[in-house]
Amino acid sequence: MAQSIGLPVSRFINVEVALSPVPLPAANFDTCLVLGDSNVININERIRSYNSIQGVAGDFLNTTPEYAAAALFFSQNPQPSQLYIGRWASSATSAQLIGGVLTSAEQALSNWTSIVNGGFDVTIDGIPHAIVGLNFSAVSNLNGVASVITTALAGTGAMTWTGSQFELTNSSHGANSAISYLTPPLPPVIDISSLLQMTVTEAAVLVDGIGAETPLTAVQILDQQTTYWFFLSFATTTLISNPQYLEVCAYIEAAANRHVLGITTNQSAAISHPDTTSIGALARAAGYERTACQYSSTNSYALTSLWGRACTVNFNGVNTTITLMWKQEPGVTPEFLGSSEADSLDGNNYTYLAEISVGQAITVNGKTAAGFYIDEVWGTDWFANAIQTALFNQLAAAPKIPQTDPGVNLLVVTVEATCAQAVTNGLLFAGGVWTGPSFGGLNTGDTLTKGYFVFAPPVALQSAADRAARRSPLIQVAAKLAGAVHTVDVLVSVAR
Repeated sequence: MAQSIGLPVSRFINVEVALSPVPLPAANFDTCLVLGDSNVININERIRSYNSIQGVAGDFLNTTPEYAAAALFFSQNPQPSQLYIGRWASSATSAQLIGGVLTSAEQALSNWTSIVNGGFDVTIDGIPHAIVGLNFSAVSNLNGVASVITTALAGTGAMTWTGSQFELTNSSHGANSAISYLTPPLPPVIDISSLLQMTVTEAAVLVDGIGAETPLTAVQILDQQTTYWFFLSFATTTLISNPQYLEVCAYIEAAANRHVLGITTNQSAAISHPDTTSIGALARAAGYERTACQYSSTNSYALTSLWGRACTVNFNGVNTTITLMWKQEPGVTPEFLGSSEADSLDGNNYTYLAEISVGQAITVNGKTAAGFYIDEVWGTDWFANAIQTALFNQLAAAPKIPQTDPGVNLLVVTVEATCAQAVTNGLLFAGGVWTGPSFGGLNTGDTLTKGYFVFAPPVALQSAADRAARRSPLIQVAAKLAGAVHTVDVLVSVAR
């Protein structure tokens, strides 16, 4: 008989550990996506995050629209901490093979200069190619290695060195553009496919070519990514037409993920009265609440600067909410406008950076095309998401919330906590008069002493169907927005 090690402690004392579920994070309403068409971010990757203009400069030349927009974004004071840049395939793209990132040792030039008959096999657009006879004895850097390979590809593709990895790009464009992983050549040719980190067993990435996209298609694809963004602006070399912009406006208005689109225009119609043809006039006529337009005669990305200021707001702070009027746009030249020109812009709810007679420039209006203030659309989006996230986490963390009045009261208290934060950050006004409809003991004309009122009817009043479906009674919230002072009238009476 096997020797016993004794009775387990669990026979007398049993301890089990149950980890609570990871809370659902709230959406980030301090995020901006600049969507461009420079051939930097491939169409598989689609989106990159940057924390500074230095990071953007590492990927984009300072002559690209994306860099110009990012410079405006990060020039704001206080400075935002994050910007997303996305890729729009405004024209057909080429297939790419992106090699793995090379270590310092793998980047040593001595790995290459001893090779005088290197090569690899590759299939481009369905045609096999044996690339042989590569002589690297005279190269002085890895750009030279890429140049030798490009010459040998004889127009079928091009190899580039990015500073950390090699990239092989097909010469053809569109949905039929294709490329394979590299494979070893027949002896005695020396295999360089692994040196390039471009084999199927290494960290290489294949990117197929695609046909040209519309701006709408690109936005729809970026909206399906796991990365959430709230503000959106375009920064492209390709001109986007008014009809194309309106397609994007319609999508942003209807999308389940909440966004606000910013469009900057220099269309001269915007400052001519009556204006019915500029993008701002068309967006206003369509009643788009989630599109904001800025007129700038000199800068194609001016509104991205204002998005940079918006992205410094932390809704979890104290008195952190802002209006987007009376702000500055570093790097944007202010407009010297006549009254009729300003009236035309105001009539279509444009935002613009105006030079004021006291010698300072400020942003004017800060509205969406439909006339809503951007900060209120943005703030109420945060408010709705904060309530949704808090309730989700409460229901997920509890063994169960009873379908009783005390159980529903737990949900009401959770909603009230979010409302209290909305008062703390300045979105809601404590002490406002309720001008909406009466419900749950709150009457029109009553004062919301806390800035909000939350009500749920008794569970006993639920229908049998709702109770059987385990639905909570409807929770209603009355909330008074704090708003913001944009203009001031002063009447001075002087007596002798």
